[in-house]
Amino acid sequence: MAKEKPSMEELERMFDEGVDVAQYADYSDRPGLRQRRVGVDMPLAMIDRLDARASASGVPRQALIKSWLAERLDLEDRLDALAHLGMPRPTPRPAPKGQAAEGQESGDQAES
Repeated sequence: MAKEKPSMEELERMFDEGVDVAQYADYSDRPGLRQRRVGVDMPLAMIDRLDARASASGVPRQALIKSWLAERLDLEDRLDALAHLGMPRPTPRPAPKGQAAEGQESGDQAES
């Protein structure tokens, strides 16, 4: 027997307690908000850092990652729009010392 969907009050309580309630959302009639699961392999040290940031922010790791990705995508869209108007893209800052090669082992290759 399928588990019954929680009431709005129960969902609000779960959300306030930090539970990821996205699993209960119905995106079937909103094609722009449909979701697809994506797997990303990361070095353990990066996951530990993400977990520390998420914990300090009081949000789950997945929510932090989605928020940061959304912010970066918005930034890239704005930079693309400025470039279309003839403004050069800023030169990226170099990664802090010791982080550029994090997780890059001899057999790792970037995916395109």
